[in-house]
Amino acid sequence: MRYLVDDIAATDLAALRKREMTPAVVVLLYVLSVAPGRTDAGERLLPLVDDISAMFAAPNGHRDLRAVVEYIMTVSETNPSSLNPLLDRLEPQVREAVVTTAEMLEVRGAAKTLLRQLDRKFGTPSEATIARVRAADMGDLERWADQILTAETVEEALA
Repeated sequence: MRYLVDDIAATDLAALRKREMTPAVVVLLYVLSVAPGRTDAGERLLPLVDDISAMFAAPNGHRDLRAVVEYIMTVSETNPSSLNPLLDRLEPQVREAVVTTAEMLEVRGAAKTLLRQLDRKFGTPSEATIARVRAADMGDLERWADQILTAETVEEALA
């Protein structure tokens, strides 16, 4: 594993591709080296377009791609729109999988924030409230986030 870490530190994609690794491993190792703390992850990942497509086409590729996108969105400062340079070069089905995962993560984050706000303003939310917030779409979450500012009850906040 040590020789892989040396290649990662140099972010030498050509060296990673020379190793006998699946596209998923190449993508993951490269992402591990370039994503943390970055705001330009979409641009930094442009050299991986072919690797990402190959990863997606492999068995369990959708799951692997989702894991990579979740990692990028978790450890980087990248907002979903900054992935556009990468998305523009991906095949439609791969692009859709990336966008769907990024949107899901955005909704999950908004739900987590709203639940924290509900807890701070009204006390621990009920299981029903938690389930309702986690099942909500982004439109409802944004509306509720605005309503919580003036609401006097949980019911008013989530009306």
